Amino acid sequence: MPLQSSFRRMLARRVAPLALILAAGGALSGCSWFHGDYDDGKCPVVAIPDELSHVSHFKGPGTDFANVTVTALLTDAKGGCSFDKEGVSVDLNVSLIARLGPAAVERTADFAYFVAILNQDGTIVAKQVFPAPITFADNQNRRGSIETITQRIPLKDYKQAGKYRIEVGFQLTQEELSYNRGGH
Repeated sequence: MPLQSSFRRMLARRVAPLALILAAGGALSGCSWFHGDYDDGKCPVVAIPDELSHVSHFKGPGTDFANVTVTALLTDAKGGCSFDKEGVSVDLNVSLIARLGPAAVERTADFAYFVAILNQDGTIVAKQVFPAPITFADNQNRRGSIETITQRIPLKDYKQAGKYRIEVGFQLTQEELSYNRGGH
């Protein structure tokens, strides 16, 4: 029993510093916070609202699975930010996966997603829509892409950046939004 306890203490002494280094590195990799004079800023939160994270296109009037031509899903939006005396720049990698459905005839699909900047009250202060066309190869029914974009938030005080939120979602029609909300 004493040998096992001694081994655990020795292992803990050797692993603890490594764990601390890995934890610090992991925390710092999520957002680029070290920028000289601007090392005390906090990046805006980036989120994909669930009801805006996916879209389905249908052939004909029905929304049955047999009528699906293509579906797409925004799977991730992450990146880092950099600060300067005029605000914050947020670099994002937006991941999209599309899949052909049983009613697909075309090997291409056009999607559009938006990036919106919301202030602390939840009011959209800026919004930009980006096209995301997808072309499937002949032997391919699933395709992914990663879009890289930069959003700029001009601020008098860069320390206010953490009070902002960035939302990414598909630019949906009212029918598509209703379908996503379960109103199909």
